[in-house]
Amino acid sequence: MDALAHTLDLLKDTYYYNHWIYSLLRPYIGDSVLEVGAGVGNLTRFQLYCKMVSCLDHNPEFAAGLKGLSTKHLNLHVIEARLEDYSPSNNPDHFDTILCVNVLEHIQNQEAAIHKIMSMLNPGGRLLLYVPACQWAYGTIDSHLGHFRCYTKSQFKRFAKNANATLV
Repeated sequence: MDALAHTLDLLKDTYYYNHWIYSLLRPYIGDSVLEVGAGVGNLTRFQLYCKMVSCLDHNPEFAAGLKGLSTKHLNLHVIEARLEDYSPSNNPDHFDTILCVNVLEHIQNQEAAIHKIMSMLNPGGRLLLYVPACQWAYGTIDSHLGHFRCYTKSQFKRFAKNANATLV
């Protein structure tokens, strides 16, 4: 098992930690949600009250587990693909909310990822990003987990400006 899969597996048993992250995002979540990099579903389980939840993950094992969950929750749709390779034309729906929790740092071309994500939002929709902060703290653990970077507030201001989005 690679470092990322092992970490996600460990975090699946940290209900209160996952719920805390979710509680920060919950006030901004709409009826239709795309969770980019859903992994093993640590946050997915908290979103199942939504009208439509789509999970995007490229790992076949993670997608298989999420597909098992989708047999019990008909509002859950699983997409097995990398964000970089996913074509929104594969799914004509746009989303009220796109969650990207501890994922953007794994994508080399983050600007292209942000633009693609923004193109999948309904007018007035929200992109909820949760990423590691403090580039100065980037180290070997980040490297082993497949992170390309950590983030600063100024980067987010630039992302918002370049994507014609409002940063809240």
